[in-house]
Amino acid sequence: MKKAFVFLCAFAALFACTKNDLPAPDDNGTDKEETAHFTFKVTVDAPKTKAEAKSVWLGGDKIYVKFQDINNKYLTLTYNAGASTWEATQSAAFTEGDFAAARKYCHAIYFPVNVTPQFTTFNDKQILEFVTADDAWPATYYLEQQNVPYTVSGTAITLNLSLSIPENSVQFHIPGLQTTFKNYSFRVSNVRPRQVRGIQDDGIKYTLPTGPLAGFADAEGVVYSGYIDSPGTVLDYYFYLCNGDNYTIFEKTRALTPSTFYKFKSLDDASHMWKTARYIGKFSVSEEKKVYFSQGNLQYVGSWQFAENQWDSFGNSQIDDHRDLLGWGTQNNPNNVSDDENDYSWSEWGNSAITNGGNASGFGWRTLSRAEWGYLLGIPESEITTHRADASTKYGFATVNGIMGLILLPDGSWTSPAMNSAHSNFNDNTVSSSDWKTDWEPKGAVFLPITGGRMGTNVDRLGEGFYWTSTEGGAVIISSVLKGVYNDPSNSKAAGFAVRLVKDIGFNF
Repeated sequence: MKKAFVFLCAFAALFACTKNDLPAPDDNGTDKEETAHFTFKVTVDAPKTKAEAKSVWLGGDKIYVKFQDINNKYLTLTYNAGASTWEATQSAAFTEGDFAAARKYCHAIYFPVNVTPQFTTFNDKQILEFVTADDAWPATYYLEQQNVPYTVSGTAITLNLSLSIPENSVQFHIPGLQTTFKNYSFRVSNVRPRQVRGIQDDGIKYTLPTGPLAGFADAEGVVYSGYIDSPGTVLDYYFYLCNGDNYTIFEKTRALTPSTFYKFKSLDDASHMWKTARYIGKFSVSEEKKVYFSQGNLQYVGSWQFAENQWDSFGNSQIDDHRDLLGWGTQNNPNNVSDDENDYSWSEWGNSAITNGGNASGFGWRTLSRAEWGYLLGIPESEITTHRADASTKYGFATVNGIMGLILLPDGSWTSPAMNSAHSNFNDNTVSSSDWKTDWEPKGAVFLPITGGRMGTNVDRLGEGFYWTSTEGGAVIISSVLKGVYNDPSNSKAAGFAVRLVKDIGFNF
């Protein structure tokens, strides 16, 4: 028997205070002749999300409907923008027996990306799965409605849909980036991806892995979506937009509100709150922990900053050295040049707002401990019994851009450029500034310049380097005289040494 499908579209106002007027529905009752047993009368409201993400249905938008207790069949609703109607397609013809035995509820879902529905088995039950070209389980922005009641009258099925953002989910919009967003990784502390596994009889199934949030491009930029781990809890949330390992853009806000769409300013907006920090390499500092190094030594010039280049230091510029030759733990008193170590107590430098390191306190920078430096460099000491793989071959004395220092290679294999790790003198490896920026740093290599040391206002520019650790009195010494790198546990806290900060990989994720 041939029956006509009837498609009635009603549009509702958006949630919150935003209202968009959508095209008036076409109610001329146009019939679509289909070979099917049932007629579907469907009402679909406007998308329940903020205007910047999805304020209107667009031609070709699809909603997938799974009826409870009806296996191997689903309904696809496709929006016809010209007629302001939804056109229904059955994956297989429904029968009277299907609806006679079914509970009178269904589940509906919309994705902004193309998906291929398919039935499979999950936990011994049938599931309607959605496959994408990039990922078998869609993990981006989507709208859903579960347990929607419908009525059956003879051969007429009537259901009213009002799809919305999933419970406890949030969305973020960044203008631009449409052509480059796949080069970025977007993470939010305390927010996880919500990956759709599919639809079963009792509702939509999803997983909550840890990692970056998936995004999709719209007309204005990129939308990212995730699930709040602790809805209702007041937390500091951190936003990370990373291009590889070396560049991060950052913003901080207060507690997130579930089912809300947050619109950021563009990255090139001069007034924006995004902050930048460059990360160098991946280095193991214990059996459980890896870190990134900062882009250069820490400096104080009225505010905290990292040196622009890894070889930069005020000492090597022959000017006032207390700006990067710092007394131990002087985060809260950077101008302290007292030669009395009783005037010093520990305050973590990494807690500072570092202008080119995120420019916010609590961004995650910190000072390595003496044991962590020992693990990283393979320094043979009785209290440090384990080291990172091939530690002793992963550093070498060098001169980079005319500055003496130490090259550290990141974890993993390193094939080129070749590095001499004999630890004999600073001519072991000679590298130009252009070669460093082209061949070394992009692969994760770190350079620690030799800056000498300071006591009070007396600076001694020896051919040795001293780097503070977070362990009281502990410093790493880079010595061409002693032909190696050493952990010295007994330095005066009043000594002015260099500081190089790190950030734990996975911080706040």
